Amino acid sequence: MKERKQKFRFILRTVLICVVVSIALLQPGCDGKRDRRTESTGDKSVLEFAGDIAITRLEAPAFESLASDDRIVAYYLSKAILAGRNISYDQLHPKHLESIDFLEDISLNIDYGAPDYIVNPFLEYLKLLWVHNGFYNLGTLRKVKSPITSRELDQLMYLALSNSGGQLGTVTDINFKRFWIVKHLFAQGVDTVLFSPDFPGHIEPDKDPVPNFYQNISTQEARQFQHQYPFNSRLCTQNDKIVELVYRAGDETWSAGPYAEQISAVIVHLERARPYLESNRVAVVDHLIDHFTTGDPGSYLKALEIQRERSASVDFILGFHDKRYDPLRLKGLWTGLLFISDKDAQEKVTTIKTLLPQMLERLPAALHEMFSCYNGEIIAAQLITGIGNTAPLCPDIYEDPPLKSDKGDDNRRIIFTNVVNARTNTLVEISDAMLISTEEVGIQAAQELAFVSTAISALLDYPDKEINPVQRGEKTYHRVVLENVLERIALFMLLLDEELPGSGLIEGTWTANDVFDLFCRSYVRLLKSSEQAYYLPEYLSVRLIGGYLHEALGTFVEEDLDGCYEQASIDSDLSNEALNNLAQQVVKLLSDGDDDEIDRFVMEYCTKPDPIIDEDRGRRQTERYLPYGEAFVLPQIRADFNPMGGIKSIFLEFPSTLSEQMYEFRDK
Repeated sequence: MKERKQKFRFILRTVLICVVVSIALLQPGCDGKRDRRTESTGDKSVLEFAGDIAITRLEAPAFESLASDDRIVAYYLSKAILAGRNISYDQLHPKHLESIDFLEDISLNIDYGAPDYIVNPFLEYLKLLWVHNGFYNLGTLRKVKSPITSRELDQLMYLALSNSGGQLGTVTDINFKRFWIVKHLFAQGVDTVLFSPDFPGHIEPDKDPVPNFYQNISTQEARQFQHQYPFNSRLCTQNDKIVELVYRAGDETWSAGPYAEQISAVIVHLERARPYLESNRVAVVDHLIDHFTTGDPGSYLKALEIQRERSASVDFILGFHDKRYDPLRLKGLWTGLLFISDKDAQEKVTTIKTLLPQMLERLPAALHEMFSCYNGEIIAAQLITGIGNTAPLCPDIYEDPPLKSDKGDDNRRIIFTNVVNARTNTLVEISDAMLISTEEVGIQAAQELAFVSTAISALLDYPDKEINPVQRGEKTYHRVVLENVLERIALFMLLLDEELPGSGLIEGTWTANDVFDLFCRSYVRLLKSSEQAYYLPEYLSVRLIGGYLHEALGTFVEEDLDGCYEQASIDSDLSNEALNNLAQQVVKLLSDGDDDEIDRFVMEYCTKPDPIIDEDRGRRQTERYLPYGEAFVLPQIRADFNPMGGIKSIFLEFPSTLSEQMYEFRDK
């Protein structure tokens, strides 16, 4: 009897799968097989979109000037970085790897048989998971929302099972995975944040999906434990005792730990790079190999110390480096960065650093007292490879080390000049195509101005400055927004300082209208973007300044006869006066205002009427979609080998879409 029931259940399950797949095949848009995983927008800066993120290509022109040995170093270091890609996925959430692999398996088997209105949102969701390195936006710590329903996931899942010939897994296995995804990722109000940045130093395993640094360990237990491997281990319980599982490859003396397979592959590529390294990087790699083999934290710290004594043409960051995503600020997230020095940009940074002290003295008193010159090293470089929290959402400025409490005399900031250029290209393209039509904007001039602005931002310092918004401490979100407002106002005024425009930093000079043009493009773009931008202080500060200027100056963009919008002429004296008044109000609020006053002030100016759209055309244009941020398709370093196994040439290739890049990473 039991055997007959099991046979009946198997037949019923098979029939249901066939019915689901048959229904899908009858849906419109399913009349032929085509690869929807790599659709793009054509030959433009923006390759494709992932929800409210524009995907653009990251060029690296400095690579062409590298010597042959430096190219070989870059090749092997890039492979070392990519070999550890899955480590950061697993560290951020214990279900990341399994669930994302499962969703990728589905995406590879739905090229035909399902309607576009289901497939396209699913692929968009997968792209968002790639962009954010998992289930959570690491800038806001909020869960990435799914645009599809659990029923639509079921349809795609069983279709993929059928199309793959059963290779997706057993029905029982895929249903277990489906159950977890629906319960934790699709459900509203469940696991909504990775952890709360408002309460650092506290973990609640029963409430928050704490990153995979602790397993069933309380805050008190983690703090009382004597950590021998503070940043490169996981705490768990074994036989009622707390133990450290050390991330290491191991050898005949040291036992292997978590991620031993990936770390061993990292070591292999570091050893292959070693013969071609600059002399000041050989000892760095030797210490890293020892650290990755034995887990010795001291070896890693020695590698960092040597690395920061002197720069190199091809440089990198590799290891359990980023402590911001541990609520207790102890454990490091695996991070990999490969970058190439940008000598021309470095000279400009030196020029700006020389001019900045006197420029700061000319700021209004409300700002002059707050800002100082950054004393650490500033490196101008072009990013090639990045994993962890640094790519595909690449930062303009990377704070090294990322955690504020780790900073000392040897800290540094890295400006990724090619990220700045690519982001500027995207901003101009999107604003030109969708909202603003000014006189033709010179891309090179816009890039140069954006770089100068970024360099000044990197060189500015004040006591509570936090480039990375994850670690807010006890500050409320809107206090962080107001601090961003002050920095942006200072940038405005410094860009229009009497010395800077004629200093030779760009070809020709620039005016207040040029500065306001870039700001206006960012402002309009954010007014038309999704609510996700609200959760990022750097974006909300732009909206606040725009709303304030709209009230103080009136409309600072105007409609032309063709129905597009152009920037109106800006009176620099009036704009400086308005910005100075805003700065004084913000300084007073930060020093004397309570949280309620600050909240009211922020929301007052962030909800001002749109100065771009008139009432007659408002409905149509407010429905227009604009992405608020960018993610990047990074260059891939390739090698041609001769018949004897030697390297003939090293060169760059560029994936055509984010999907192509991520599926290739999956196969490595």
